[in-house]
Order: sequence, then C-alpha cells, then structure tokens
Amino acid sequence: MESDRYDSAQNEMMAEKCILVDERDTVLGSDSKKNCHSMNGKLHRAFSVLLFNSRGEFLLQKRAGSKITFPSYWANACCSHPLYLDEEVNGGIGVKNAAIRKMEQELGVQNGILSPDDFELMTRMHYEARFNEKWIEREMDYILILKKDLEINPNPNEIEEVRFFDIESLDNFIKNAKKNGNKIGPWFKLINDNFLYEWWKSLDRVMESKNLEIHKFGRVE
Repeated sequence: MESDRYDSAQNEMMAEKCILVDERDTVLGSDSKKNCHSMNGKLHRAFSVLLFNSRGEFLLQKRAGSKITFPSYWANACCSHPLYLDEEVNGGIGVKNAAIRKMEQELGVQNGILSPDDFELMTRMHYEARFNEKWIEREMDYILILKKDLEINPNPNEIEEVRFFDIESLDNFIKNAKKNGNKIGPWFKLINDNFLYEWWKSLDRVMESKNLEIHKFGRVE
C-alpha cells in the first residue's frame, strides 16, 4: 500500500478533517487532510504561528524528515490546520484554539500555558504550492503572531531542529539558504517576503499593521 511508505504517525493524521473554504474564506464543509493535499488538492484553512521571544528573536523550525509534505524544509514556529471541530471552525478564535493544540503537539508547549488572547491575528493569505506530482498545498492561511518566552521541547516526529534568529541573521539565512543546502517552506517564504520584517520592526505596536483582507498570491514555488 502507498500509505506504508510514510511514517505511521504522519499517515494517521492524514485522516483528520480539514475545513474547506471558498476564495472568500466561507466555510463549505470538510474533507480529510489527505484529500485536501493530494493531486489537485482542495482549498482549506491553515495557520502559521510567528513566535518571538522577549529579546525580539524569531523562531524557525526545520520540519522533520518524516513529514509527508515538505520534509526537512525550514519554516515558522508552527504551521498546521484548524480541524472541522466546534472549537476550531469559527474563524479567528477557532484558528487560535487550533494553534494552541498544535503548539503542544509539535513544540511540546505545556497544556495551559497558552490562551487565545496570547495570539494576534494579523492577516490571511491564499496561496498554492506544489510539493511534487502527488502532494500540493492549497491554503487559506491565517497568520498569527505570538510574543512569549516558552519552554520548548520539540516532537522529533514533527520537528528536526529549532533556532532563534535576530533580524540580520534571519535575513542572511534566507538569502543564503539555497547555497547552504537549506530549503524554505513556500508559505514561509511568502510571509518572509511580504509581511515579516515590517511587523518585526514594530513588535510593540504590531496591531497597527493588522489587516484581515485576503492576500491572494496564487501559485508559488
């Protein structure tokens, strides 16, 4: 079976029910994570958490090699999907609840440490990115900022490595990624190129930059 080629924990999560939406982010129903990401995919909600510590440093994670899509790519602290559950289907608050769930599952953040009020919902972006002929991302991505010092214990099935960066060192890391053999997740590249540095330079008043319009980027590499 094709599923036998993949890590058992990652394969099990492919049955989770993602939230299907249209291009205006209206909920249409649900489908499995597998169906949302395979072949031509289906547009569904996702989220990306941008984590800053009290020194203003930004966390990158290197996705585990066991991930089915974009294994061993570098991306933001946590990127996943709200599920078709009562507590996660309701727009911004649902996405924040999903982020809390995944921060525990991926980064080992202890249950009860985070609340929805810790997250700032900054904007949404609609993009597509093909990993290979089998797998694709088609996402309505909610971008969240989290400013907090956290004890992190990465789940090795999800994350291979984490690093904190200041602005200059992250800029150098991204610019030299290809030369140094580092791969960058396409959703994070969009965030990095279009939003991150403006927000980073004004973290103390970052909500002034909040804009919940949907930024449409189409298909990206």
